[in-house]
Amino acid sequence: MWIKYPIFLYLILSILYGCSLSQKEFKLINTIDLGEITPIGLAFEGDNIWVSDGDHNQVVQLNEAGEVLQTLTDYERPMHIAFENGSLYIPQYGRDTVSVITKNTTTTLPVKLELDAPAGVAVHNEFVAIADFYNHRVLLKNKKGWQSIGKKGRNRPAEFEYPTDVHFYDNTLYVADAYNHRIQVFDLEGTHIRTFGRAEKMNATTGIFVDESYVYATDFENGRLLIYNLVGAPQQIIDTGFENPTDVAVHNNKLYVTDYKEKKIFVFKQ
Repeated sequence: MWIKYPIFLYLILSILYGCSLSQKEFKLINTIDLGEITPIGLAFEGDNIWVSDGDHNQVVQLNEAGEVLQTLTDYERPMHIAFENGSLYIPQYGRDTVSVITKNTTTTLPVKLELDAPAGVAVHNEFVAIADFYNHRVLLKNKKGWQSIGKKGRNRPAEFEYPTDVHFYDNTLYVADAYNHRIQVFDLEGTHIRTFGRAEKMNATTGIFVDESYVYATDFENGRLLIYNLVGAPQQIIDTGFENPTDVAVHNNKLYVTDYKEKKIFVFKQ
């Protein structure tokens, strides 16, 4: 049976191992030179790109050509930012706060628990998540209010070693568990679902993004971008051109990756 119908076997293996017969690899189509900007995080507002520049304590808005549209200053080490529902969320690593900018008005996100170097923020409807770097935990605001997820540790589920970024997708929360070199996934109640990434020998998982097809994670020290399916099976590893990739996002069917050392945004398409 297997010899006579090899395509059937291929389909079964595709399901088991998360592969796709029609899958196309992402290929580099462009780079955006950022000049002196040292990018850490990125987020999209329409077709314009927000980039956090941690070394210069600013957040910069660019168009696709890399032209600076506006610059927001006086932020202490802005990290992995988010744009949602007309608001720009800026975690300030150096001030232990998350700033929210809406129509040129700046407020501070009211967090009921004390932050110590917030490194990433994600917002989806009424849900908010913050990667609380030095507290080795994730703060999650759900329908019950704020709660703390996890503690410092190396191996068990919900143990973190400097979590750096967070992302919501399809009633789940994905966490870049940076110095545990892995990704952890939780439901919106804070219950652990799965962990993956160590098998690919990540070294500092800094940025994370999730869409309907893939989980994308920047592998900072190894100079790579790792792409998984939604249950954690590897799909592609991009390791050409990067030095220290920090963050990743998908917009208009294109994949954008910031590189801290190269001071560029790499743009890919399938």
